[in-house]
Amino acid sequence: MKNPGDKIVGHDDWDCFHDLEAAGLVDITSTIDGLIQLTTKGRAVMLKLREHKVLTGTYATFEM
Repeated sequence: MKNPGDKIVGHDDWDCFHDLEAAGLVDITSTIDGLIQLTTKGRAVMLKLREHKVLTGTYATFEM
């Protein structure tokens, strides 16, 4: 989270996973078993994030 003021009270990890699913980054296979898979779009974002992290060392400055 880049800005602590962006925090949503009561928004838990599963809410975040549902947000990622709505953005097309993950597929939630099972909420009971906690199975989640990255989509093709999610893998592309992951690769960009990894490259950014190697080059800059910080998550805070990552932009898509």
